[in-house]
Amino acid sequence: MVFTKIFKLIRNHFFNKIFYSIFPSFCSICGVFLEDFQQEICTACRHQLDVAKPRDFLASNTSSLFFTNKQVVGIHVLFRFEKFGVIQKLIHNFKYYENKKLSLLLGKWHAQQLLQCKILDDVDFLVIVPMHPRKKKQRGYNQVETYAEVLSVETGIFYQKNFFKKIKTSKTQSRQSKKDRFENVKNTLQLNYSEPLQGKHIVILDDVITTGATLLSCLDLLKTIPDIKVTLVSIAMVYDDFL
Repeated sequence: MVFTKIFKLIRNHFFNKIFYSIFPSFCSICGVFLEDFQQEICTACRHQLDVAKPRDFLASNTSSLFFTNKQVVGIHVLFRFEKFGVIQKLIHNFKYYENKKLSLLLGKWHAQQLLQCKILDDVDFLVIVPMHPRKKKQRGYNQVETYAEVLSVETGIFYQKNFFKKIKTSKTQSRQSKKDRFENVKNTLQLNYSEPLQGKHIVILDDVITTGATLLSCLDLLKTIPDIKVTLVSIAMVYDDFL
């Protein structure tokens, strides 16, 4: 019996070595070859990931924009975003290369943190910041949708699709100033949900919070709904303005 288990372990290890030599995987951050025991991110890059600490991101300049809104009851981010840092490289890979394995890995990490801090205890459902259909067609996917699906499976919270609708295209915001970003998202969204929302607690998910302009536009659509509670969740957030 023991011999059989040892044989299976050796056999699996042997076939894994062959598989990864034929179909190698590379780190989503630095591009180095990954060993068969590594997933999407090499050990060296994992040690460089700036995992967000609640006391830090809640005290950041960006978070302060949201807590002036009475609907917002919580914010949670996985990583601290810094320009030209490893997190920026990670997000770029996640956002533009449809890396579903990376979405799965990050989603599982994020779900574990969210469940541990109990920020989702009374949440009714999860929604995402929308992408315009034309942009989604051009890119072929919406990276936040994939992430939301992973979080939904891992946390057990229902993912309500198409809650918000992008009704007007906006320019890519990555190279815009803070002022331009706020102007860029004005009147581009609408609420696309007909069920009663009074007293509900929802999570709005985005990939990166920089100026907060897009999430503030989402919150603006909910401002007339009595007793609604909103928790904002993002993979990464800029703590202080770098634009």
